[in-house]
Order: sequence, then structure tokens, then C-alpha cells
Amino acid sequence: MRTWLSSLFSTVIIGCGRIAAADAPFDIIIKGGTVYDGTGGEGHVADVAIRGDRIAGVGDFAKASAKKAIDARALAVGPGFINMLSWSNESLIQDGRSQSEIRQGVTTEIMGEGESMGPLNDRMKERIVREQTDEFIFPQCRDGVAAVTECFLT
Repeated sequence: MRTWLSSLFSTVIIGCGRIAAADAPFDIIIKGGTVYDGTGGEGHVADVAIRGDRIAGVGDFAKASAKKAIDARALAVGPGFINMLSWSNESLIQDGRSQSEIRQGVTTEIMGEGESMGPLNDRMKERIVREQTDEFIFPQCRDGVAAVTECFLT
């Protein structure tokens, strides 16, 4: 009996909590876009409800209220894309807004490939400078820049 009552109580509380959460206004609703969920499946027309910095739900939110509604009919809506091979190192340092990537849907960039534009210690700086010389790139050309052309001809 006690288990049954606690089960009923939990169901009522949890159920009411879900109803209250669904009735609360969202910050943003993206309406009527073709949603691609990142699983590789076909897109489907749906609304995306956002509260704070989280997606609160995907489905039919036609009757829900929001501070801002975005009409996404005839547009694709998807999760942020991850750029696994970013070449934005210098551009992000110059302008951290990354507009070219963001406008393509990229929200995460992996960069560095063993190198970083971040803080360098003295040993790292020396190695980078050494690797930028012709002697490193063309070890057979030890006589400097003037000899590089001759090296290519031999």
C-alpha cells in the first residue's frame, strides 16, 4: 500500500512538473524549420523551443509562448557543426567573433594540429624560428636564400 501511494504521489508530482514546465514561456521558439538532428536521418518539419542556453524541446510548439519567435519555414535547422580541421588560428586571434564559421553553422573548432597560436615558451619559439629558415626546409641549400634557386635546378 505504501509503495503504491508513493508511486502515485511521484507520478502526480512529476506529471505536474512536466505540465508546468511545458506551460512556462520559452525564450525562443524556432518555428516550422526542417530539423536535422545530427543522427544522419531525414529532416522533419518541427519547432525548436529554447529556454536559457538549452534546447527545451523539439516538436509542435504552435500553442507555446516565447519572448522571441523565429520563422524558419523553408530553412534548415540543425545542431552546431564541429570543424575537426580548422585553419582559423590567425583569424580568431584577429577577430574572435569567427563570423565566417558561425554563419556556416560551426559552433566548435578543433585546431592546432600539434601547433598552437597560444603562449609559447622560449624552446618552442626557437624551434618555430629555426623551422622557418630555408636551411630547415631545404637542408641541401646551406648557402642561404640566394642558393635556393640553384638547389631547385640541381
